[in-house]
Amino acid sequence: ATGPVIFELAAEQLVEAGVLARPHIRMVHVSHRPSERPTWQGVYGESIVRNPTRNHAIVEAVRTAEKPCLVFVKELRHGQAILQALERASLRAAFVHGAHSSEWRASAGKRLVTGALDAIVVTVVWQEGMDLPEVRSVVIASGGRSVIAALQKIGRGMRRTATKQEFDVVDVLDEGCGCRHG
Repeated sequence: ATGPVIFELAAEQLVEAGVLARPHIRMVHVSHRPSERPTWQGVYGESIVRNPTRNHAIVEAVRTAEKPCLVFVKELRHGQAILQALERASLRAAFVHGAHSSEWRASAGKRLVTGALDAIVVTVVWQEGMDLPEVRSVVIASGGRSVIAALQKIGRGMRRTATKQEFDVVDVLDEGCGCRHG
């Protein structure tokens, strides 16, 4: 609509130029038994949302992650489950989703950057447009195969600051459930 692309710049070039923080990506492997659910939604619910082994791996990733940390989920019930699991692990956390007012979301973000919270579990409501340069870790608990969505989530931690040139990303590699090829 605005004409041809006249210039492209890769994220790696911006990292090298000192504009973006360098992500360090770690994959947590979770093996599943094959799902007996006949639909993708059934497999997702069984293997991602309600899977105690996988959710424990996410809690451990958050526990060992540098703070402050964002944890991305897709579904509200998964966010509630992760929030409860984080609280049981004595981590200070909140859950931000679309039903919250923009004021409440901003308040949660402020509590995260001041150290009152260790982590915020978020839905796609913070996948774009959220500006918290202090974020030091991103945990992708949502699953899924969208490269664009994954890059948006990782981008929440890429803001470079005077004290942050690098940050951590933890993603889950689900194997055997039918969640991905292989």
